[in-house]
Amino acid sequence: MKPVSPCRLRILAILRTIAFAATAAAQNSTGSIQGAVRDQTDAILPGLDFPTVEAYPRYPTPSEERHRVVASGILGLPWDTRVSTFITYGSGLPYTITDASLGFGPNQLKVLRNEGRADSYQSFDLRLEKTVGFGGPHRLGLVAEVFNAFNHFNYTDYNEFIPPRPEVNGANFSQPGRLMEPGRRFQFGRQLLVLT
Repeated sequence: MKPVSPCRLRILAILRTIAFAATAAAQNSTGSIQGAVRDQTDAILPGLDFPTVEAYPRYPTPSEERHRVVASGILGLPWDTRVSTFITYGSGLPYTITDASLGFGPNQLKVLRNEGRADSYQSFDLRLEKTVGFGGPHRLGLVAEVFNAFNHFNYTDYNEFIPPRPEVNGANFSQPGRLMEPGRRFQFGRQLLVLT
């Protein structure tokens, strides 16, 4: 019988983790933006617009991301090599809309707290690591990483203002202002490992 090489006998180790979160959160506040805008003379006690706390309107919280999935995995390969990944998907955070389409007068300007919704956040990170032994308990780890491997554009700072009609720049409403983070990025490194 022909002997099998050690690398063929090695069992590949696969570790994986998946986390899913669904969120629906609302809040109310005694500091009413609508009240402060509606009555500019209400500077001493802003926000006392409703008879009870329960009567205040409820709105989504600023951190209410409806769905979020985070997955990671590590795959052990022959020749002391490992591939790992970290995947993140978020359905988008809310932002406040200032609607001045009817004007800025009393009962015209509307502030819709956290009623806008940003585009989804997506990131796929990948890491390749090779361990090299050079005598005794010492090992050298060589690492190559790519962040946001599919170069998905994750935006933030959305234009939340709806101008009075017939203002022409209303076309910019709900458009993102900037990238949340740079696109695809590469990183290379090394680490010294001492086995005990």
